[in-house]
Amino acid sequence: MKIAAIIRAHHKPDLLKTLVDRLSVTGMWSIYIHVNRTSNITKFHDVIDKSLFLDSRLTVRWSGFSMVEATLLLLKTAYANSKNTHFYLMSGQDFPLKSDAYIRDHLADKAFGNFIQVLPMPQWHKPLDRLNRWHFRDLPVIAPQSSIRARLRRFSPPRNMDNLLRGLIPFGGSAWWLLSRDTVGKMLSYIEKNPWYLKAFAFSAFADEMFFQTLFVHLDLKAEDAAPTSAYWLPGQSNPEIITHDIYFHMQEGWHFMARKFDEVYPWMLPLNL
Repeated sequence: MKIAAIIRAHHKPDLLKTLVDRLSVTGMWSIYIHVNRTSNITKFHDVIDKSLFLDSRLTVRWSGFSMVEATLLLLKTAYANSKNTHFYLMSGQDFPLKSDAYIRDHLADKAFGNFIQVLPMPQWHKPLDRLNRWHFRDLPVIAPQSSIRARLRRFSPPRNMDNLLRGLIPFGGSAWWLLSRDTVGKMLSYIEKNPWYLKAFAFSAFADEMFFQTLFVHLDLKAEDAAPTSAYWLPGQSNPEIITHDIYFHMQEGWHFMARKFDEVYPWMLPLNL
């Protein structure tokens, strides 16, 4: 078993180094990293010898379609290595909750090897207006909270969902997942043969929480369980809480493989026998 850790990172190189050092211990992981084009790549040099950095770097904007594009770059690069049996999408602010032995045994015990949350839309936290309204998150001339962007969205007509998705039913879920090689192969093949699918999500919001989930269901793929990465959410918040010592050790009582979101490297993380 070889798990490709495909990591989107943009800051906090010390956290990324801590994650990469931990994943490099047993040889179970191969590590692929996309660093945002707007980030200073020299700050990440401490992890280059333990991972593959993508030479092609995109400008990734929060909640934009660029998050999907960066993920696809990572997936295609990792899939080209036939030794990779699974693909785990992470951020640079993740850290394992479980040992590699636990993760290996848990995966080996499953028939499909897919851990992804798929929820029919709309949900209260996954509204349809993420897709059926125009969003301009990736336009470089428009600041994320600018009045120009708000006006563009307000005066743009609704998007026709039937035409947009060509009959596919939209699904959403957590942006973080672990998929088998067979699943990733089917997804990449579909995307290559159906370029319209990429365009359908290009002007959506939080596309990374819909793009892969919708395709997963359309291809009639099977999931073992929900997203493999645990986060601590408070009601009404748009971002998960920062992990503390108490939150982390409470998360360890569950089955999830990884925790997020960390804001700094804590001394208690380093000696963990994982």
